[in-house]
Amino acid sequence: MNIKYLVGNKKISNQPSEPFGTDELKFLEDFSKILKSDKSTKNKSDILSFSFWCRKKNLVKLSSDTINKNLKVGIGLIFHITPSNVPTNFLFSLILGLITGNSNIIKVPQREFDEINIICNCLNKALRKNKKIQNRIAVVKYDDDFFTRKFSSICDGRMIWGGDNTIQNLRKIETKPRNRDINFADRYSFAIINAEQILKLNRNKLLNLTNNFFNDTYKFDQNACTSPHLIAWYGNKNKISLAKNKFWNSLHKIVKNKYKITNFVANDKLNELYKLSIENDKLGKLTSHENMIYRFQFDKVPLNNDKIRGKWGIFFETEIKSFSKLNNFINEKYQTLTYFGFSKKVLENLLLKYKFRGIDRIVPVGSSMNLSLIWDGYDLKNILTRNIEIL
Repeated sequence: MNIKYLVGNKKISNQPSEPFGTDELKFLEDFSKILKSDKSTKNKSDILSFSFWCRKKNLVKLSSDTINKNLKVGIGLIFHITPSNVPTNFLFSLILGLITGNSNIIKVPQREFDEINIICNCLNKALRKNKKIQNRIAVVKYDDDFFTRKFSSICDGRMIWGGDNTIQNLRKIETKPRNRDINFADRYSFAIINAEQILKLNRNKLLNLTNNFFNDTYKFDQNACTSPHLIAWYGNKNKISLAKNKFWNSLHKIVKNKYKITNFVANDKLNELYKLSIENDKLGKLTSHENMIYRFQFDKVPLNNDKIRGKWGIFFETEIKSFSKLNNFINEKYQTLTYFGFSKKVLENLLLKYKFRGIDRIVPVGSSMNLSLIWDGYDLKNILTRNIEIL
């Protein structure tokens, strides 16, 4: 039974502190500067986005926006089980736990990721400058369930990022009676694009839009729960046809320039296409842009479409003339809706009218990975803290 501490050690505290405490803010401010200045992060836009989010100005704003006048403290010690396919996710989970006043044990994937090593190196540098935080963070790597059971038995809360099967298995492990589990299950995300508004874009604005879409999808090979798999095109058939050509041709140029297709990705993409074609008889016409983009056109979106997912630039499309069509396929698995060409008021009215069982986030194209204290419909600033009543 081996365990490796990438950050911190066995001496982890379970003492809660106040949310957005001075020590935590100072640590994250230093960490932000270290991330930004480290040579290893130069071409890691996903890591640099964390350095931007951890700026003191942003954290102070979050504090004033989210913490009310009640006496609040963290719940104590949080055990984070993070996904194996999104290497930077563990940092998001850690920051959420820390700024809400908690100590944190974070299990990262066994697989080697450059991003994890870079982040842990920067975390260690920041901890050396902030000794008061040193017993509040431990980043661990192991392959024996003994440690999962051990950490689950001593923690006050667990943040579980994983598939439905992972969550079901972890529920069987004994925890404290007052332990709080926050489960981030399998989710499905999609985009809705107004065809008429696409046709109005000049070259530069179109390039900006498709670059944002690239960041939502290709940055994590569509593995992030927020990455859209299905694109719903809104408008009449003729405008949609023109808008599709304009949009996908622009994205194709960006992908060719920015996305590196390894032999592994090329082979796995081909296998995925075969698998999709064999297992799903409702997939429609397939359109390809070299080996960069593949698009299946649904005549009618199947009810189980949340199980039909793309990777490495495989997308599914549908055309809608009315928002009522969305009600035919949106279910509780739907998480993030990214949009272009609609006002916030239109989208608010959409939710008020149809009250979908799914959709927890609605953000513009390019913002799907933006960090928030509300995630998957959970208000984490309240779930990860305790309100103390004084009469």
